This record gives sequence, C-alpha cells and structure tokens, in this order.
Amino acid sequence: MQENGKPMAAVIVAGVINYTRWPRLGEAIRICFAGKSAHAEEIRQLSPVTQKMKGSPSTFLVLSQEGEVARDCDLVYVGDLPDEEVRTLLKATGNTAILTIGEGKEFCSLGGMFCLEAEPKANSVGFAANLDAISRSQLRVNPQVLRLSSRLRQTPP
Repeated sequence: MQENGKPMAAVIVAGVINYTRWPRLGEAIRICFAGKSAHAEEIRQLSPVTQKMKGSPSTFLVLSQEGEVARDCDLVYVGDLPDEEVRTLLKATGNTAILTIGEGKEFCSLGGMFCLEAEPKANSVGFAANLDAISRSQLRVNPQVLRLSSRLRQTPP
C-alpha cells in the first residue's frame, strides 16, 4: 500500500513525527522497534525524510523481547507483541517524551498514542490517535495531525 510511490506506513510515521514537538531533541530522532513488524524496513528508510524535517538523520535501535526499557528512544514503533509486553513497554514510556506508534487498533486501547490500521478493502493504511495518552506525555502534538488521518484514508485513484 503506497501513496505517491511511498509506503503508507512510512508516510504516516513521517507525518506524525513532523507534527510532534519534543521538549528536548538530540542530534537525531532515535526510533526504536519492538516486536515483529511488516513496516519496519520502510520506516527505516525515513532517515533522509526526518533529516530534512528535524535537521538530523534518524538512528534506529531494536528493543529486545525481554522487556528492554525504551529510555534511549524518542519514538517507539511497536509491531506484533503479546498484549502484556505492550502494556509493560507502554507503562515504561508513559508520562515521558517518547512517542509511541503501533500496529492495530488494540495498540491504542492498550495505551499507545497512535495506532496504524490496515484497511485492505480500501487498499490503504490509516491511523487513530489516543488523545489521553498523548496528553499525559511530555510531547506536544499539533492537532493538525488528525487532518493527515482523513487525507490518508481516502482511496487512491
């Protein structure tokens, strides 16, 4: 699923990054991956995009399955993980300046900030936001990010 030749998940992640302000951001956006994800490689290809947006290339880390704490991350992207591991990870990142994006509607239900939702019938990927989780974080997410959701949900021609 692509938009203008770019993978949809990567477009969404780049958009959310662009609309997010961290209280302190280092030289690079540190993106960590937890669990197996179908979108990890396309998100890794965001480094030139995030460099243009935030001034530095992204760095990527893979969190271990043993509940590694995500303190060294600015963004944690969660793929397929058991609910209990997701809850543990989100508890460790709660009330911090760590953006959390995960796959599936249940990610937001578990306390994640943004959840990607595949829409096979429309051949697209959309996302939802957990405003409660966002408001409890130290991040500032521009409300305009919700407009990105409606634009991406439109069926490509």
